[in-house]
Amino acid sequence: MKDKTITLDISGREYKVTVHQFSAHEATVSVDGKEYVVGLSDLGAPKVPDVKPRPEAVSRPAVIHAPKAAAPKVIHKPKEAGDASHIFSPLPGQVLKVLVQEGQEIEQGQTVCLLESMKMENEVHATTSGIVVDIKHQEGAAVNQGDVLFLVKPTGA
Repeated sequence: MKDKTITLDISGREYKVTVHQFSAHEATVSVDGKEYVVGLSDLGAPKVPDVKPRPEAVSRPAVIHAPKAAAPKVIHKPKEAGDASHIFSPLPGQVLKVLVQEGQEIEQGQTVCLLESMKMENEVHATTSGIVVDIKHQEGAAVNQGDVLFLVKPTGA
């Protein structure tokens, strides 16, 4: 048989296929210049169960694995505070100034830090009285709305 080249359109992509040899059970073809020996079936000839394509010559679809997502970096390990309360960021922005220190006693309503958001300085106030157990973000850190800024252990009843 003389080599026969055909163009196949598979899912919108064109492939140049050259058929070198062809029989009732297998064919030798080149697809875009790479040669394969492929098993054939349903050509009107009876199937022969012992005729199988040679594994080293059969093209297998490439398996592409998505890159694994990198584990998030641990920025800050939380401290234990039992019945601790949280002070959350009321809006996204950047921490301009932290006005309290760990171990400091604070009162409800006290300004604990300044956030810059949309070129405006915003005060963040304590939602409870207590002792500051942990400061989650330092000055200059970018925060999202709802991020925990401070961990406070409530005092009194």
